[in-house]
Amino acid sequence: RSRLGREFGQPEGWLRAYKSSEMTDTLEKYKVVRTYGGVYIDSRVFIADEDGLVKDVGGQDPPEDPPTDQFEILCVFGYVSGLLILVTGAESLGCLNGHQVLKVTEWRIINVSSKVEYCENVVRSLFTVDGVYFSPTTDLSERRSPSGSTFSETQKLAFFWNHAASSSFSKAGLSQYVRPMIFGFVSITEVRDVKLALVSRRRTDRAGFRFTTRGMDSDGSVAIATETEAFVERAGVVTSFTTIRGSIPLFWMQFPLQMRKPRTMIHTGSREERAAFSTHFQKLSEEYGSRVVILSTLNEAGAEGILNLKYSREARRSEKIQLFKHFRFFSGETAPVTERLEDLYKDLKDVLSAQGLTQRTVHETAIRKSQSGVLRLNCIDCCDRSNVTQAHLVNSVIREFVLDDLNPTEWSELEGGLRELWYENGKQISEQYAGGAALKGDLTHYGMRTFSGRWHDLKSLMNRDFSNRYSHGMLQDGLDLLLGVVKEHDPIHLESRIRPYFPRIVIIVFVVAFVCKNLNFSRGLSVAFKLLSAMSFGGLLLVMSMPEAWTVKSALGGTKATVHLDPTTYLPLE
Repeated sequence: RSRLGREFGQPEGWLRAYKSSEMTDTLEKYKVVRTYGGVYIDSRVFIADEDGLVKDVGGQDPPEDPPTDQFEILCVFGYVSGLLILVTGAESLGCLNGHQVLKVTEWRIINVSSKVEYCENVVRSLFTVDGVYFSPTTDLSERRSPSGSTFSETQKLAFFWNHAASSSFSKAGLSQYVRPMIFGFVSITEVRDVKLALVSRRRTDRAGFRFTTRGMDSDGSVAIATETEAFVERAGVVTSFTTIRGSIPLFWMQFPLQMRKPRTMIHTGSREERAAFSTHFQKLSEEYGSRVVILSTLNEAGAEGILNLKYSREARRSEKIQLFKHFRFFSGETAPVTERLEDLYKDLKDVLSAQGLTQRTVHETAIRKSQSGVLRLNCIDCCDRSNVTQAHLVNSVIREFVLDDLNPTEWSELEGGLRELWYENGKQISEQYAGGAALKGDLTHYGMRTFSGRWHDLKSLMNRDFSNRYSHGMLQDGLDLLLGVVKEHDPIHLESRIRPYFPRIVIIVFVVAFVCKNLNFSRGLSVAFKLLSAMSFGGLLLVMSMPEAWTVKSALGGTKATVHLDPTTYLPLE
């Protein structure tokens, strides 16, 4: 029985239709046969071990030799660098706009022809990250363009996460085995007679992790760009409101391999940066409409203060931005943040109302009304403050413009359902990008800070720190490979990318120290072990606190490279 059900006093299993995996039993499945010569899918697709090419064999039966393995799949995710990625299990979340939505729960990765072990390792590690969704009857990555605007081909594919990975199937005319998938968060629930849903789609351009991908590239794409649609379905009418979040659209970066707080490097300003800034908001205007409103929750002190000041100056120069609003999330005022968020909504109510809502019926393809404009939020990570603020503003819009006829008791129940959705949304997006759950989740969930919430924040900070330092570099390599940013992983290229994460001398010292500790040497050697341990710890401190080079997305080039910082180009801030 769900926590939401207990909170609202609903009968046992009231959410079962929206959380059960039983509905996946009726989906079409394809048989996969692994042989010594290659892999067959549905007796039509054949990928040979010899050349690794995807071929249409027109219903040819596999050879009579005993197969090495055979199983069923729901669909194909893609085929990358000799690795076949298959979906073998999914959980049904319910129906959205009349279409079933599935969350991938089980993957099967087959090494058909990959010769690079590191390549396979990073891809397998990447698919341990939760948050891939698809529908068997519609394309979840497609969006409705606002009135009078059109999407370019690149913009249409912005949320199609397996487009590059599945290109070999498309070229072979076998795209029917592939389902377009999104990465982010989807959840559907029902309270009383109202269906509530939240869909967060993360963009593929400049995709990455917390410290490996920051700021903006020269194409105007930003890190952790995420579009979130809040859906309300009532009496056959579906209403949605869209907001977005994304990294600060400037050239800046941070480095994770430091024991202290990561240093922020901010570009001192250039013609290229202003051109990219203009391109970024030009794209937003084309995709969402002309009413683009910026809400920044950056601090006013330190590096965040410098970023916020520079951001506001650039925003006021742009003709594509209707309003730039700064919200002091951490304020010295005695008023709690929830009261200040309510005051913020009152300030933004008119501009949000002018953007409007998107509305259609469940069985109609055409849209009755279309939202024109978008609210863009950011903090430093776009995970914690952004989620709390975004949740409050969107819930307020729903309360005032969608469900305004409900009495306080009915709205209280529905608000509880919305809070649950936003809490889970913030948690999952933050785990994907930062390596740990969103901070201040209790504010989103309960509207106040709690002891358990602060305890969860502490655990999340520890998880983030470990992931940022030791996991995200490798995961970034896997993501670049999956999205087609890196076409090939030759051994020389891999060695050059691995070196910044694993300094050789530190690894050697650790190995020697481990051997000394676990072998029963004489007592006199314990001093040597202590010295080796001190050397290894000191080596880690040195590497983590004084990185001269770091494998990052180049702010100007947008490609993976080991960037040596130029103090004349970037302004170092503590």
